[in-house]
Amino acid sequence: MKKKEFELIESYLDGALNESEKSEFEGRLATDSALTEKFEAHRAARLVLKELEREHLRTQFKEYSRQKKGLAGPKEPKIIPLRSRIRRIVRYAAAVAVLVTITGLSFLFLDSHRYGSSVFAEMNNREYLTIERSVGPVEQADFQDIRQLYIGENWSETIEQIEAMPIELRQLSPDLLLILGDAKYRTGDFEGAVEVYRDIQTLSGVDEWFIQHAEWKELLVALENEPFNPIIKSQLQEIANSEDHLYKQLAANALESMQNWRFRFGQWIF
Repeated sequence: MKKKEFELIESYLDGALNESEKSEFEGRLATDSALTEKFEAHRAARLVLKELEREHLRTQFKEYSRQKKGLAGPKEPKIIPLRSRIRRIVRYAAAVAVLVTITGLSFLFLDSHRYGSSVFAEMNNREYLTIERSVGPVEQADFQDIRQLYIGENWSETIEQIEAMPIELRQLSPDLLLILGDAKYRTGDFEGAVEVYRDIQTLSGVDEWFIQHAEWKELLVALENEPFNPIIKSQLQEIANSEDHLYKQLAANALESMQNWRFRFGQWIF
């Protein structure tokens, strides 16, 4: 461990950081898995050391009590039998092993969900929409303005522009609804995105491309929230087994990714 990291962890555990430094360090713990492992191991080691100090103090107190009662001379050295010393070492080693195991399992517990979510978040974030269908009754110029905002990652402005349109017009333009749902997702409004995707799936007389795309996007959001949910996984399996779904291959790829040991651990835990 680097000296700077050691001092930073020590300061955090001692409560010596100010609010700004504490917030910055906790932010690093949330994103830096290597630092998190060092932190947990360091904290476990401190717990063991504290227990050793307490044990030493208890031993000294007992000796002091014996001396007060005249059971042992003040200058008489205390000889600890070899068997007792070995037993104590084994006991401390076992305590360290338990702490390390608990720390490792706790890290895996937290990391498994984070890892599972990140897999589906990556799939959702890298999938920019390619509008290949007609734009419905929306004026081409208006649509291009909105699309430029979307491509430029101006998510909030994209949402404002689309939601400023009459709702009847939006419902006749599923392409804009897909953009709206994706923009809401990228601003962190998962519930709003899912609501839009579900609205698209209830539209009648629209190209099946829009329906299946909305279904896929809704499923990715659900998997990002609950990557180990068996019901959602079964929905993914249905798409992978379908004959003509647009996302059949991507669903199969996602299921293959879920064979990873982290997914297996997460499914066992959750």
